[in-house]
Amino acid sequence: MNVLKLIFLITLISFKAVSQTCSYKKLSKEFDFTITLNSKKLDSIQVLIKITNKVSQKIQALKIETEGLYIDSFNDCKNVKSYSTKINSELPTGDENDSGNFIVADFNFDGMEDLAIKRDVGGNGGPLYAYFLQAKDKKFYESLYLSNTVEFFPIEINSTKKTITTFLHANAYQKNRRIFKYNQKAKKWKLIYDKLE
Repeated sequence: MNVLKLIFLITLISFKAVSQTCSYKKLSKEFDFTITLNSKKLDSIQVLIKITNKVSQKIQALKIETEGLYIDSFNDCKNVKSYSTKINSELPTGDENDSGNFIVADFNFDGMEDLAIKRDVGGNGGPLYAYFLQAKDKKFYESLYLSNTVEFFPIEINSTKKTITTFLHANAYQKNRRIFKYNQKAKKWKLIYDKLE
């Protein structure tokens, strides 16, 4: 019997070492989130996001396979922001443009909450994010343009001008400012400014 207890304990400890779950009920006015990370190997984790509609209780699950992200990158479940409910939204961007592990904001200026989640620890410019935009059906779909072209978290989200701005370490002496404008009719982004400063 003691051997079985020991095996159970070792299994439980091993599972905790390679998996982590954070739950959020106050980041959104409409949704609750549960984020579970499962380590596949040292620098590759699977991120599962369970999204529960507070009213209908409908659930959507998103899955991200990452490379270059470590499970300890998410050690602090409090490292999140919500521009919707103002949780941590006034905190400055951290070291190397790290704006948190999970962010709720309106990225495409349609009045609906969208999501960004850290997908890579990145390099000199900071971590890379995967972006999910909410559609009229209340489901979230990945924005390949934001995830693959913008990649970094913006230092400014300007709902009046419909722009987002990134400002990244480019070399030893300069930073790269890039401004992306969203055309709501065409539902497309365009890079309108890209300069070293």
